[in-house]
Amino acid sequence: MNFTLPAHCCSCGASSARCRQCHQAGRLATQTARCVHRAQERLPDPWADDEYPIRLLADSLPLLLPKDAELSALEATALIAGVLLHEMAWAG
Repeated sequence: MNFTLPAHCCSCGASSARCRQCHQAGRLATQTARCVHRAQERLPDPWADDEYPIRLLADSLPLLLPKDAELSALEATALIAGVLLHEMAWAG
């Protein structure tokens, strides 16, 4: 019996080789959200900005990269993880 991995291993649409990175980034985002939420419950911060990570990634980051830049999955994951880890460090 021959067994082959499917081209796409789950509903995220990532190839089997990249699926782990996709899911690890998702877990990091979930852990960050929980950490920041717990920190806000402990000591509410009137200056907290829930939209900061989104603005940084969607608005500011593209201005720092050349218009024709093509990031690998690993590079994109590292950039996103950096923003999430920054948020977690401030919350922790």
